Amino acid sequence: MKLLVKFIFSLMCVTVFTAHYSSADALITTDKLAADVSALKLGFGNYVIGSVLDKEQIAQAQKKPISASYPGTYKFEDNNVFVVVDSENNRVLATYMEQKDIKQAQLRQAIAGLMNQFGEPTTIAHEKLIYWAYGQEGKFSEESLEAAKKTGKIDILATVKFSSSTEVMSVGNTDENQASTIYTLISSPPLLEQFANNPQ
Repeated sequence: MKLLVKFIFSLMCVTVFTAHYSSADALITTDKLAADVSALKLGFGNYVIGSVLDKEQIAQAQKKPISASYPGTYKFEDNNVFVVVDSENNRVLATYMEQKDIKQAQLRQAIAGLMNQFGEPTTIAHEKLIYWAYGQEGKFSEESLEAAKKTGKIDILATVKFSSSTEVMSVGNTDENQASTIYTLISSPPLLEQFANNPQ
C-alpha cells in the first residue's frame, strides 16, 4: 500500500509538459497560487483542487480515511473519489478516481464523460494517456500549447490526466470483453511542487 501511495504522489508530481517558470513566479505565495488553481474549478464532485475543505468535507474525511498517505498529507474516499489533502491547511492537492476490470463499453463511457466535463483534450500521449492542461486563462488547446512551447515559457497551473492500461486509440477495434484499469488524476504541478519544496 505504501508503494502505491508513493507511486500515486509521484504521478501527481510528473507531467508530460515541460513547464518553465520565471524568477517572478518564485515570489508568488502558495495562497495566491492556490487561489488561481481553485479558480479553474477542476475536481470531482465538490472537491476542487486548490480549495480548502469545508466542515462537511472534513467530516467526510473523518468517516472514510485512508491510512496510507504521503507525509504531510491525509487521504480519504467519498463515493469512489479519492482526495489528497495538505494536512496543515486542509487544502485539496489532488483528486483521483480508479476503476479496475472495466470492459471496452465502460472505457468508452469513461472517456466520453471526461470529454463532456473537460472538453476536447489538450493532447493524447503514448496511446494510453489523455491530458487536459490549464493555464491562468483556462484550458490549453493542442495548438495553443504548441505555440507556448515555442516561446520557451509554459505556465501550466493544472492538469487532468487519464491513464488506461489498454490503448485508448484502439477503443472500438478490440475485444469488447478486454478488461482495462483506468486512473483519472486532477492536480496542479506548481502547487505540488511548492508543497514538496516546503516539507512539514
